[in-house]
Amino acid sequence: MTRLNYSERVVRLAKSLWKDTSGIMLPYVTIMLVAFFGLGLLAVDGSRYMSLQTQMQAAADGLALAGAAELNKKSGAIANARSAMASFVDNRLSGMAFTAKLGYSATFYQNLPAANTLPSSGTVATTDANAHFVLVTVTPVTVPTIFSVTYLNPLESNNFTAGAQAVAGHGPEGICGIPPVYICNPWEGSGTSLIAALADPAERRRQWKILNDGTNGPGHFGWLVPPDCTAARF
Repeated sequence: MTRLNYSERVVRLAKSLWKDTSGIMLPYVTIMLVAFFGLGLLAVDGSRYMSLQTQMQAAADGLALAGAAELNKKSGAIANARSAMASFVDNRLSGMAFTAKLGYSATFYQNLPAANTLPSSGTVATTDANAHFVLVTVTPVTVPTIFSVTYLNPLESNNFTAGAQAVAGHGPEGICGIPPVYICNPWEGSGTSLIAALADPAERRRQWKILNDGTNGPGHFGWLVPPDCTAARF
């Protein structure tokens, strides 16, 4: 039996390892497990960020709608809107490890500017009567990540931040003088129905002429005066 020297044994071992294919997937699996684990953590943090943004926008939308519902142009409208927003909901985030109540600011506007230029432009409301819109800005919230990116890049931060804005309002238009809710029948008790009497074109013209003369009586319409209007408009 021939005895191999040290160098020959090393060469033979290297050749044996090179030709051995058992367990060849182990290095690949080890490397891919690290990649899969990292991508999984990034996916979790990405979904948490989207959830944070969605919850922040939902809070902003709800606050803006609650405030806008009180902007009826009457005295105390702005104060009522602020009170409605303050008592809207608890405004806490779910699943974000953030237990504090959300902060926000509200600005009231007479008219809205061109799209995507709030709050740098727009006509700010000066009275309850011209407060038509409310802009709600929810204070940005910072939430820690699950995957620590500082291990990969010390300059990166282990948190993400999201905020939201929403605008809601009634607009400057109002509906008043809504026609009609009742009509006095001039022929009541005469045996002639209203439909039969108004089938005559001459009678229809006569009835239209006596409408809106400021009185209520036979042949006159009664108009609805909404509570936000001081008088009916015709």
